[in-house]
Amino acid sequence: MCILLNCVGTWFAYGTGIPIKLDSTGTILAASLYGPLLGGAVGMFSVIIFGFLTPVSYVYILSGISVGVAAGILARKGMFSHLLGVMSVGAVVTVVSVLVNTLLNWMILGGSTGNQWGDGIIALLQKWGWNDGVCYLTGELYVDFPDRVITVFLVFVLIKLYRIIRIKRKIKYKKNVHICSLFLISVICGSMWIPWFSSYAAEEKKIIICICRQCTMRKMDFREEW
Repeated sequence: MCILLNCVGTWFAYGTGIPIKLDSTGTILAASLYGPLLGGAVGMFSVIIFGFLTPVSYVYILSGISVGVAAGILARKGMFSHLLGVMSVGAVVTVVSVLVNTLLNWMILGGSTGNQWGDGIIALLQKWGWNDGVCYLTGELYVDFPDRVITVFLVFVLIKLYRIIRIKRKIKYKKNVHICSLFLISVICGSMWIPWFSSYAAEEKKIIICICRQCTMRKMDFREEW
């Protein structure tokens, strides 16, 4: 179910055109409920599923794992029990995500974020003569900060709603039955996304190719000016 949430978040972001991905909702939810190991596993398997259709996603396995582990460790310290703790989780997860993603972006995409908003910030700062490393970090921060903060608060709200509903209805939780039910629902619902992911993968490949070409041309222009 948590992996499915990551898929739905990605679909919603790309379907509406908003400048955030919401692709770590399930990762942080799993980490807050079950700890860092399961949170990291959900992040890893989500990226693996995306990788079947967009191979470049495999590089970001480290990002998915790091977000899940960081959120899980903070959840074990009770950070999801109050609003100040949730704000702290959002800040820490953002820093971890920005550092890891910026390094991976630099290694694979020449520093590009793969997001038109983040790349716009990078281009603007480079035009002003800022250091490339600072430009890449700022561009990734521009993308990751609202995404991670909104995701953490969304998870906080979901947990609160679940606990309220469970108390009101006095639901007796049966772990094995519940897990099996979630697994079946995830398989059924996940199969519905296969046609969309196929078309999305084709578009994503075109975008990545265009970004790589732009980065190469930009570096060549810079060398000529130098």
